[in-house]
Amino acid sequence: MLTVRNLTARPLRVPLPQHRLLHLGPGQAGEATDEAAAHPPLAALAAAGEVEILHGAHDASGRPLSEHGHASTRRPAQPKRAGVRGDR
Repeated sequence: MLTVRNLTARPLRVPLPQHRLLHLGPGQAGEATDEAAAHPPLAALAAAGEVEILHGAHDASGRPLSEHGHASTRRPAQPKRAGVRGDR
């Protein structure tokens, strides 16, 4: 797997093989297959300096860079409570 990182200050739609798209926000990273590195539109974005292609990139804790996305912004699950029923 390779990691693709957006180096711009705007969101990007990165074209991948088999008519797939990788949506990346500013400064975010995502994973793609190794064959995607040779895909001409992705290579053009890399040559223009808009994206950075890293092979096997991990952070200091050993997690892939693409796992840093939205996990910290999600709210914890709310407990399910039965609604009030019956005559009170």
